[in-house]
Amino acid sequence: MKETKTPEIVEAIQFNPEEKEWPKEVRPWNKIVPRDMSWGFIDTAFGRKNIQATDWIIKLETGETLLVTDKIYKNYEQSNS
Repeated sequence: MKETKTPEIVEAIQFNPEEKEWPKEVRPWNKIVPRDMSWGFIDTAFGRKNIQATDWIIKLETGETLLVTDKIYKNYEQSNS
């Protein structure tokens, strides 16, 4: 059986490490730079995720937070509401 997930309105913020104030969800690394050269991390519905420049922080209507790459975010449609 194939099913379609109902679209959900989300709030999206693109991470830019050069901005003076980062989104409150982003926590910078303290003295440790991981091999993937990420800027920090956020806690998501699927655990702790490293954040890269241009990643998108997605806030669902349920209050959960997700992290998606710019490539995946391009599949999202802009809402008029």
